[in-house]
Amino acid sequence: KKRLYRVLSILRTPYWRLVFHDRMNTPIKTLDDVDFRLIHQHGDLDLVEVGEFQLYWPSEYSKKDLVELYKEMFRPPQFNPHAYEVGSIRVKSGDWVIDAGACEGFFSLHALKQGANVLIIEPVPRLAEALRNTFAEEISSGQVMVIQAGLGAKSQEGKISINPTAIYKSAVEMEGDVKISIVSLDEIIASGLIPQIDFIKMDIEGFEIE
Repeated sequence: KKRLYRVLSILRTPYWRLVFHDRMNTPIKTLDDVDFRLIHQHGDLDLVEVGEFQLYWPSEYSKKDLVELYKEMFRPPQFNPHAYEVGSIRVKSGDWVIDAGACEGFFSLHALKQGANVLIIEPVPRLAEALRNTFAEEISSGQVMVIQAGLGAKSQEGKISINPTAIYKSAVEMEGDVKISIVSLDEIIASGLIPQIDFIKMDIEGFEIE
């Protein structure tokens, strides 16, 4: 009885109502087969194609993770508790999107495809370098900005632990390997860097509450 009550209470939450709505309106796709190819090497960065997107990725990091990251990003929410767009919660044309913990840049690429502008926040130095190459044209046009920093409650200095075998699991920690800057959304807005925030995608390995 307790288990049934728990299931029913979960199904009553707004999130699951949105998922149910999305299931009724989203074509089912499990993304079992995602194409991947290496296009060419550009110094110590590789230009790769995953699904419909091309992006730069540091040569020293595993490329097999990119297919799984793609699936995690784009599986519909009925199969994916990690989904960022559910029901009416969607990136729209003209939005300013914050991509916090952009990693490889899939969500930023998706947001641009919807006609949005993107402020990328990524603390891992090599990933930030790859992102600046991926979005070089959009950075030049002002549609994308890249801040090499972590995201937190206030601007300060911090450290990040970089996981070389699973770079997407790198996390801000007191005993981290690399010194980084941490910025806050309030101070970004106060600076006038972008005019407003319409959508926040955040995947920052446990630092979300900060």
